[in-house]
Amino acid sequence: MYGTGTRSYHRSAEHRENKRQQKLATKRFLEKKAAGELKVETAPLLCRCQSFRFPHEISAHRRLKSDYDWRPFEQREAEQENWEEWAKPL
Repeated sequence: MYGTGTRSYHRSAEHRENKRQQKLATKRFLEKKAAGELKVETAPLLCRCQSFRFPHEISAHRRLKSDYDWRPFEQREAEQENWEEWAKPL
């Protein structure tokens, strides 16, 4: 039997080559990071709960009445008078 995690794999040339390539890729990454060539961008966390009609940022939950206000969107929409203004994306 031959596969990752087996004794024969860990003694194989394939395993040694994979380790070599992994070390090389890590070295290149760290060099680029040190040189400032990598651009780091953060994406907002999206929630797909049914509190809103669309995927939304986690911060949108601050608009809810409380932490326990997990009513479906349609129910809250029926109870809100100025829903159009309230439901706009952040």
